[in-house]
Amino acid sequence: MSRGDSKPPVQAEVERIVRQVLAELTQAQYAAASEPSDGELVVTSRVISLKELEDKLKGISRLVVPRGAVITPAARDHLKQKHIAVASAVGNKPKPNGQLIVATAETNFAAATLAKSIEQAGWNVEQLGNVDIIAAVDQLAARLRSGETRGVLLTSNLSAALCLANRSREMRAALATNVATVTTAVQAIDANLLVIEPTGRGWFELRQMVFAFLKSGPGACLSQLWARLN
Repeated sequence: MSRGDSKPPVQAEVERIVRQVLAELTQAQYAAASEPSDGELVVTSRVISLKELEDKLKGISRLVVPRGAVITPAARDHLKQKHIAVASAVGNKPKPNGQLIVATAETNFAAATLAKSIEQAGWNVEQLGNVDIIAAVDQLAARLRSGETRGVLLTSNLSAALCLANRSREMRAALATNVATVTTAVQAIDANLLVIEPTGRGWFELRQMVFAFLKSGPGACLSQLWARLN
């Protein structure tokens, strides 16, 4: 280095201190953004690799990733080794597709799995307890007064269920034996209550019928039937 290029010792020392301070500030800001004080790290990447995580996990007990994000096997193993839980970002919940009431009466069928699968598809599902057929119909009638709500009644007492339900002004009940009959019933009478015999059916078959019911309406009730029913 030539004599003219050299800097006075004081100036060189000042510049060194400035660079050090700036480096420390940058590191502190990075740490603050990457490692929240509550032990939770939020990442926005859709693919989370080990390289992205390995320098950010000090003091972290919970990793929050975007819904549907992919975590590479190496990153997942690293998180397990450090006992760091992984959670999906919730964000704003989507508006439900609609309201469905699921009731069971005089049957041993457990409707919890069916109700849960429908709820996971975006429907707001309310499940009523297993009661006698009269109580079930009364509870459904009280909830189906809203035109935006539909009901499914799972029962072995089909004749009584249909008779009682169709005496109510709030309900237009139809018997479902397969997906085709469900679609026909909604189109013919604008059914808002589906009555199904669950015995001998798997929850997947029942799920298909219920989805056909939810996705097929509203139907067009014939004018002469509408006048009589109302």
